[in-house]
Amino acid sequence: MWPRLLAQLLELLPHVSRLVPLADRYLTVRSTSEQAHEESLAALSSHIGNFTQSQTDLVAQLASQNRKLDHIIAQADLNRLELTANTAQLQAVTQHLKRLRLWVILSALFSALLLLAILGLLLHKPN
Repeated sequence: MWPRLLAQLLELLPHVSRLVPLADRYLTVRSTSEQAHEESLAALSSHIGNFTQSQTDLVAQLASQNRKLDHIIAQADLNRLELTANTAQLQAVTQHLKRLRLWVILSALFSALLLLAILGLLLHKPN
């Protein structure tokens, strides 16, 4: 059995010697390909790291802007309340001015009537 096996191995040696360079080329190409894949994966991982850093920065900026927007909303609510109060105060002042105008007109008419009455009494001399 061993002699047959050795004889068959001796027959296969020329074929194996032809396959070794092919296997060497295949493994070289494969290692080059694997190295290219490793480099692309390393580049991809750095891009992913940059992406996650950018995402973290964006989240921080959004949180900051959210706080600013909350402050602006609070200020807008205060301004709206102030505007409502000022509008009510302006309406009250307008009503007071209308009443004052009425009083001024009535006072002017009453003063004119009194002046006419005084002039009438002064001009009307009893004989």
